[in-house]
Amino acid sequence: MSHTITDHRKSDGWLAQLELEIAGKEGKSVVSRSRQNGPLTIQSPFYPEGDICHLYLLHPPAGIVGGDHLQLALSVVEAGSCLLTTPGATKFYRSNGKVAHQQQHFTIKAGCCLEWLPQETIYFPDANAQLSTSIHLEDKAHFLGWDIHCLGLPVNDLDFGAGKARMAMQVYRNDEPLFIDTMLVSEEKKNYQAAFLRDQQITGTLIATGADETLLETLREGLPKAEFGECAATLLDDLLLVRYLGSSTNEARKLFLYVWQQVRPHIVKRDATVPRIWAT
Repeated sequence: MSHTITDHRKSDGWLAQLELEIAGKEGKSVVSRSRQNGPLTIQSPFYPEGDICHLYLLHPPAGIVGGDHLQLALSVVEAGSCLLTTPGATKFYRSNGKVAHQQQHFTIKAGCCLEWLPQETIYFPDANAQLSTSIHLEDKAHFLGWDIHCLGLPVNDLDFGAGKARMAMQVYRNDEPLFIDTMLVSEEKKNYQAAFLRDQQITGTLIATGADETLLETLREGLPKAEFGECAATLLDDLLLVRYLGSSTNEARKLFLYVWQQVRPHIVKRDATVPRIWAT
């Protein structure tokens, strides 16, 4: 595989590691290699589109607490195509004083495609979390994915309290950076937080490769009006970037689902096929 997790730090919590390789074999994308350590795994692949591999990422403990380390490395090779999602929200619970880590490293080889469509990540009040996602592309490789972050529990009128969260996303093509985004939210940063989050608790980012000005303008004209927040779209070379800032995870999901449905035919050359797990 293109990336191997080698950080085996000792922890008082779960150390969960999963390495996957998706490859095109005889007209179908399959899990060609896997290695697992701890409670991080996948369900058997689904093929609602015939050849594209749909995978559901599972974390049986259901939540992440201080001291936990979750590490995922996924490579898509040999004309493979994969849609990866989660059955429910990822939850970082209140910290016991230790940091909870989640690292995701995606490698997409030339002629391959990965769609990373997780449900939202919820940072409970007083959580201490670090979430890092890195995407490494070769020429003519495609990626379409999003992250939705919910700081606190707005449906219960609870803010992030004394919590601390560091969220990072990096996109590279042939080892050259296309997009580097890091955000730190903490009690000490709350005055600064008001400047860049405008006291909103939910933020989301969608990125997609292979876009152009025509697609961007079409999206801008059709973006749903945000009732509980704001959204915008821009282009960095061929990288489409859509942002949400507001107070509704449902609104963020609907926005990104709309963009995915519009963009997918241009990138994957397929209409959007919604994962079955989202309906359960």
